Amino acid sequence: MLGMPNDLSLWFCHLNEARHLIDNAGLESQNLQGEFSRLLDWVEYHMVMSRFSHRHWYINVESSKETKNLPPIKGLPSCSHEIIRLFYFMFEIIRKPIDLLYHSDEYENSLVCLENKITKIVPLAAEGESDTMSGLSTVWVATIELFKLAALIYLKRASQNFSGSSPQIVAIVERAHIHLDDLETFDSAFPLLIIGCESRIDEQRFRILEHIERTIKSSRLRSLHGLQDVLQQI
Repeated sequence: MLGMPNDLSLWFCHLNEARHLIDNAGLESQNLQGEFSRLLDWVEYHMVMSRFSHRHWYINVESSKETKNLPPIKGLPSCSHEIIRLFYFMFEIIRKPIDLLYHSDEYENSLVCLENKITKIVPLAAEGESDTMSGLSTVWVATIELFKLAALIYLKRASQNFSGSSPQIVAIVERAHIHLDDLETFDSAFPLLIIGCESRIDEQRFRILEHIERTIKSSRLRSLHGLQDVLQQI
């Protein structure tokens, strides 16, 4: 969910209702495994990413109020959820320059603390996998690393309202492309959007658009078509 219309999207309304059903049924208090666990992770992931969409695409005030009233993300026992939980904190703490706390030491310290937490995440092999680099664990590690790198880029840009060139961000983007090369397909829109926007040289732009095109052929996600259009227009 990258773009948002004038009103809350129907997609977000369905997602919010799913979140309420999970809460009312007390599913998170149960030790669910398999498909149910993945379903809960899926809902939490999209609830977190909806905050990004509302922050950058909402138009009316009611959308903003709705986002602020969303329930906090609850911890789930999975490595993937650690980075998603940090995404949630990141979207919550980033201030705009007009905010009174924007230039405070407290705000600066919170950003440094969050950056350190993101950096220190260790992309362990998925549950049930050995520590050896099997095909699945390679995909898992590359996926978590791409989310980490995208988070670090976004944190640098959004928290400082900074759009200029940065050797640090250039280095992060180069690392991200190395991880993308390890994946045949990768369909998570947020990392692709952030990395794609920061791909400033023609070779990088071609590589990420080629990667998205390859992923589209094996995926039914409509959001990838929108992402492709956005990156082609930059």
